[in-house]
Amino acid sequence: MDCYIDWNCHLLCGAHEFMTDTKDAVTALSYLSTEHHVCTFSLMPHFHSSHESVAQFLLRRDRAIQQIVEQFSDAGFSVPIRLMAGASVQLEPEVHLTERLSKLLIGFNGSTYLPIFLPISDFEDWIDFEINRLLYRAGFKLMFLSFDLACMFYPSENIDKFMRIPNSVFQFNYRSLENPSIREIISKLIRSNLVVLLGTSLDREEKIYRYDLPYYLKMAEENFSSAEYAILMKYNQKLPQKHSKLIRLGSNL
Repeated sequence: MDCYIDWNCHLLCGAHEFMTDTKDAVTALSYLSTEHHVCTFSLMPHFHSSHESVAQFLLRRDRAIQQIVEQFSDAGFSVPIRLMAGASVQLEPEVHLTERLSKLLIGFNGSTYLPIFLPISDFEDWIDFEINRLLYRAGFKLMFLSFDLACMFYPSENIDKFMRIPNSVFQFNYRSLENPSIREIISKLIRSNLVVLLGTSLDREEKIYRYDLPYYLKMAEENFSSAEYAILMKYNQKLPQKHSKLIRLGSNL
């Protein structure tokens, strides 16, 4: 049985999340595992440097994950899932100056990356400035979360510039695999030997029942070459040797 990874999951409760009941979060995670064979979830709560410190965020995130672990055990679920603790760092002016920002790095495939969420707005000069400071002053490698959204809002020349950043990782919504223009961008990234990760971005229980993961994967399999599809799924079905610490729930996985 194929087992998929959700590299951008928001099914947990917190200050900037939509979920308010941990029981609903656990039900949603269990449904995705049972119905769609999503077995590993990278939990990526939103971090806004203008609203809280890294220490406050980590306390909030870890408390929310612990509540999921406890609720999962109390509910008696046997479905096996794995959780990874991550973050979705909102790109904001002066975010590169945030103290202890390195605490939000994610280990992946032998390196560490700062997961950033680009603003959904018109492209402004400060975005370039912050990206450059994160890359060259802070020395981070970047993981661009929900890059499919950026492709919809930003001019193509800016998207091309992001795609030329070496050693970057680009995460797309599984849903975007049905979009021909997004598939073209993913193909270009694959041909450039850049890693493409997939995720659901699901943040409410009711959304999961309209999320047609088998269809999105079918669109990918039918429209990518067999070699491209194999490369695409490499890090979206099986975790690399080195990765962030896993929390295992349910039966052995």
